[in-house]
Amino acid sequence: MLDAGARDDEDHDLLTFNESGARLRTEIEQAEADLLAASPGEEAVQIQARLRELRRALERNTGFASANPGEAGFLNYRPAPARQRRGRAIAMTPAEVDEFLGGERTCRVATCGADGRPHVAPLWFVWDGTSLWLNSLVRSQRWTDLARDPRVAVVVDAGVGFAELRGVELTGSVEPVGEIPRQAEPHRELAAELAEPELLFARKYTGGDTFHADGRHGWLRLTPEKLTSWDFRKMTR
Repeated sequence: MLDAGARDDEDHDLLTFNESGARLRTEIEQAEADLLAASPGEEAVQIQARLRELRRALERNTGFASANPGEAGFLNYRPAPARQRRGRAIAMTPAEVDEFLGGERTCRVATCGADGRPHVAPLWFVWDGTSLWLNSLVRSQRWTDLARDPRVAVVVDAGVGFAELRGVELTGSVEPVGEIPRQAEPHRELAAELAEPELLFARKYTGGDTFHADGRHGWLRLTPEKLTSWDFRKMTR
C-alpha cells in the first residue's frame, strides 16, 4: 500500500488503480446529484461535461486495473478546461465543440523552438470529447520542440466569409502516449489506451475501423487547460 498523501512528479495522487476507481465512482455519484439539483442552462451543461469526463476516466481506469491488479496508478482525469471569459455570446456549446472537432480534418499546431521562435504546422487529429490526439511524425521539428517544452497551442477553424468563421483554440501541455514511434504490435496495455483514438482516426481518415501504424508516427495527447471557441454565424441569429 502506498503512503497516504503520496504524489508523483506532476502532483497526481499516487493510488492503486482500484483506489482511483473508488474515488472516481464517488465523484461520479456527486456529479450526478449536482446535475439533478442544477437548473437548466450553463451550469447543467458544465456538470454534464464533467460527468462525461469522469465516466471516460473510470472506463480507462477500469481497464488499467484489470491489466495491472494492485499496481500504483493515479486519478486519471483532469479538471475541465478553464471557462471562456470573452466572446461567450458566439461561443460554441460543448456539443457544438464535439461536433465541430469531430468533423474538421486538419488542425494547426504551434510549438516553441529552442531559440524561442514559434513553429506552426498542419496536422491530422481526433477529438475524443476530452482530449485532442495528434498523430505526429517522430522525426520532426514539432516533436523535437515538444520533447523539450510540451506547451502547445492548437487551432481548428473553418469558414470563408466573415459571418461564416468558426473555430476552436486549445492550449495546454501534450504528453506522448504509447511507443515512440507507434509500432504495428504495441504492448497490450498501450494498445488498450490507444484503442479509442485509433478507431476514431481510422474512421475519420480511411473510412474503416483499422488503424495502420507506419513506424514513423507517434501519438501526442492534449487535454486542454483552456478551450476557446467562436462561431460568427451566431452574430446574425
